[in-house]
Order: sequence, then structure tokens, then C-alpha cells
Amino acid sequence: MIEKIKRLFTQPLSLGDITSDTNKQMVTKALKELNCEVEWTQEKSGVRFVQYDFQRGHFGIHLFPGTKMIELTYLYIADTDLANVHLVRQLCNEMNINSDGPRFCYTLNEAKNKVDIHLFFDLLLDSDRAKDILSTAMSNLFGSQNAFCQRLDTVEKEAKENETDDLEAAKSDVERSCYMIREQEVTHQKIAPGWRQNDNKPASLTQWMDVAFGMANFVPSELTIVTNEIHHLADRQAIEVFDLSTPLIEGGKFVRQHAMLDLIFFLPSAPDTRQRMTISLQQVGKAKDILYYRITGTLLPLPATPSRSLSSVETNVRMESALVAYDLRTDKQLNDEFIYTWKEAQSKLANGQEGELTDEECLLATVLLQPVASYLYRGRRLYLQKRYVEAIPHLFNAFYRLFYDFTTLNNSAKETFLEICFMLGSCHMEMLQYDRAFFFLSFTVGRNNIRYAETYINCLVNMNDFRALATIEDMLNDVYNSLRDIEDDQVEEPLQDFRRFLLRRKSYVLIGLQRLNEAEKLLREMLKNQEDMEYAKQELAYIQYLRTANQNEKKASDTSQGAPI
Repeated sequence: MIEKIKRLFTQPLSLGDITSDTNKQMVTKALKELNCEVEWTQEKSGVRFVQYDFQRGHFGIHLFPGTKMIELTYLYIADTDLANVHLVRQLCNEMNINSDGPRFCYTLNEAKNKVDIHLFFDLLLDSDRAKDILSTAMSNLFGSQNAFCQRLDTVEKEAKENETDDLEAAKSDVERSCYMIREQEVTHQKIAPGWRQNDNKPASLTQWMDVAFGMANFVPSELTIVTNEIHHLADRQAIEVFDLSTPLIEGGKFVRQHAMLDLIFFLPSAPDTRQRMTISLQQVGKAKDILYYRITGTLLPLPATPSRSLSSVETNVRMESALVAYDLRTDKQLNDEFIYTWKEAQSKLANGQEGELTDEECLLATVLLQPVASYLYRGRRLYLQKRYVEAIPHLFNAFYRLFYDFTTLNNSAKETFLEICFMLGSCHMEMLQYDRAFFFLSFTVGRNNIRYAETYINCLVNMNDFRALATIEDMLNDVYNSLRDIEDDQVEEPLQDFRRFLLRRKSYVLIGLQRLNEAEKLLREMLKNQEDMEYAKQELAYIQYLRTANQNEKKASDTSQGAPI
């Protein structure tokens, strides 16, 4: 009762009143209420730190001068052998990408030959709920610890089965294009794209709106930047060229962990309708000469109106995310790296050493013009690193130059042009921009290349194109005709895989068209193949689900029609 009476006469803290001192008071009080022993230490830099035990965990809290938030640390959530550092790095990246709060990191304990894993959580406290906020956050960290440990056990087993201590490197050794095809087919999930910038080539807000949302013609009204302080921009040109790295990076270094942007804008096609997008900027990490951060934009839905239905794109939330690489190297350094590789390829080709060319050199050796080769070199490197947003401008420049000279190119250069089209189409596929992907992939049709054909089919299917089924059946007929006089056990594995791929895609399209009987017949035939059995079972179960749902919907409709008015 006394505490309730005190609250009646105590003014709640506003955000502007929160300082390191008030945070210390709130933390001290909250920890004592949680029966934790509190003993603060302070560094020369002014950073305050307290360590304590809560339930079965050892925690710490940092208070940084000039920062409103506190940093809660779960000091040791797990450890593993130093040989597993690649697995820990992979897992920390995986968990951080999917986390909306806690951040995982690791340190090397060389004295014990171990890797220690830690958890960090930024929190904003208030005087009334500090105890509850801390208690809930620490309970959440226990849950994150359990999830991490379970996943670590799984990846350690996978590493042993694959006889490697670096699953990421092992996966990237598999041909990248085939991996993308299978990923698009099975999961339809978007992989976070990448982006690169430096002081000379900033990642502007206009670039983000164009590449991520296809809104290059947006007209900004206001931009709010939220860091330790709040700033407003109302000048249209200043907003359009706003460098997205500036809230996080200054002088080639990270200056904060995260920041928020709030953008209000309209499109020329609807000048009276204001739209809103929130943009989260989050520090990810750094490597030699590169700083990584993530941009996540959420386009808020517009209200439904008589002219704007609930099923329209505008009334649904849309979110896009991109990994950005802030390159500390100069353009000259990047160009020197390319020149060396390109000249090496040209030299090997001139000396009759074609057999010694790497895949990258083989592709570059066919391009005689240095600017085109430079674009291709940079674009392909970024494409293989899954940094699609950045790869697209380079690859498109190479495409543009070769497109207008196509009739004068030799056969090798024409093959290079088709590979550029394939990479561009694949980039846009990964970003779910199927209309743009279709434009580039259409150049690869009819080239007797299985990679090209599978990607083109996936594009048609994923964009719900009415030509998908007919195209799949045409390709199946071509395959069956080519195999007419060949025994099944003599068919080459790539052709077998392609036939199975086409059958899976055909069943998928038939189900989407509600031609369930045809799909079921095809899937039951696929059950005879051990490699397709699991897929066929899942799709047959889905067909049964659709039939039950259709029957229930029909019964409900009949009942409503027969009910007395």
C-alpha cells in the first residue's frame, strides 16, 4: 500500500531524464528486489559495470555514458572446443539474423582451448517496471541459451557427418547456382540480399527504395532519424541522397549498435496518399577493411477503402532486409585487384594454358573490353557471396555493353552474355522480383542448359504465370523423346534429376490450379521413386487437406443457403 501511495506523488521518468546515474539507481533497486547481490565497478572511460547471479546464470550489466539504454549480458551460456569456432561463428550469425533482441557473440579462450559464447540484450528501463523488465529479459535469455545449445549440438553432428569443421565453407564449395535453384524450388524463402558502399559510393535512401521496394520515383515528405538524439529532415533532396550508413558509421568506424529511421512519402501515382516506412539499421560485425550492417525496412499498410480491398498489396505489411558492406578500401584498390586477375586470365589464354584457368578466369578471358570485364568480375564475386543488391548494378552494366554488340560477339563471348543473364535473373529471383527475373532469364531459353531451364521454370511457377504448365509439359516431352531408346539405368544422372525436377514442378502447378485428381495421379507415380517419396507424401497429404477444406466450405455454404430467413 505504501508503494502505491508513493507512486501517486512520484512523477514518472521521461526519456530525456534518463542518465547513467538514474539507470544505476533503477538497476540497483531492481536487483535487490530480485535478491541479487550488487557491487558496482567503474572504468576510467566512465563505463559502469555490475556482475551478479540470478537463478542458474551469471549476468552482468554495463552502463555507458550518454546512452539511455543498459546492456544486459549473460556472460557464459555455453562453450565448445576451439576446433568448432567455424560452427560457432555460423550459428551466431544464424541466430542474430533471426533475433529481434538478444545478440550472440563468442570469444576465444586459448588457455583452455575453448570457445566461450555470450548473450547481450539492450534494454530501456523505467522506474516502475525495472524489476519486471530485467526479470523477463533474463528469463528470455535462458530460453535463447537453450535454443542455441540445441542448435549447436545439431550442427556439431552435421559437421561430423560431413567430415568438416566449417559447414558454411563446405556448402559454398557446392556449385552456387544449383543450390539457388533447389532453394527457390523447395522453400520459396528469400535470402537476405547484400549491398556494398564506401565513402565515394554511399548507400542512399533512393537506392534502398528502388532496389528493395521498386519505388525509385517516391517523393519524400519527412525523415526522422532516431539515435541517441532525434533529428528531422524535411528537404526533399537531402532525404533522397541521405546516406544510410551515417547513423552507425563515422570516420570508418561504428559509433553505435543500432538506429531507427521513420520515412513519410507518397508516390506520384497517388499524390494525396501519404505512406510510412520504418527502417531499422543494425550493426552486424566487421572484417578486414569491411564494416557490415543490416537494413530492415517495413512498409506499413494503408487502410482499406471501397477502392482499396483488404487483399490488395497496399493493405498488407511488406518487409525487406539487406546486408550492407561498407568497404573501407578505395576504388583504386578494388580496381587493382580486378586488373591483376583479368591480365592473368588473358596471359594464360595467350600462352595456350586454358586448362589452368579457374572458373572466374575462364569467364573473364572471353571478355576483351576491360570495362566490361571489370563489371563482370565485381558482379560475379558479389553474386557468389549472396550480395545480390550490390551485384545487380555491376552485372547489368556488363549486360548492357554486351547486349548491343551481341551479333558481333564470338561464341565464347555469347556464352558469357548468357551467364550474365542467368546471374541477373537469379539475383532478382532471390529478391522475389520475378518480373525483372523473367526478362533476363528469357534470354537463356532453348540453350540446352539444365541450370538455365530449371531457373526459368522456377520463375514462371513462382510468379504464377499461366504459361508455366505448358512450358513444363513441353520440356517433359523433349526429355522423354531424348530418352526413348535409352534404358533407365543408363540415363545420365543430371538428366534424371531434371526429369524429376519437372515432375515436381508439374505437380505443384496442378495443385495450384486445383486440378487435384491429375496431381494425385502424378504424385502416386512419383511414390515409386525413393528420392521423390518424401515430397510426394507431403503433397498428397496437402491434397487431402485441400479436399477436406473444400468439402467443409461447401457444407457451410449449403447450410447457409438452406437456413430460413
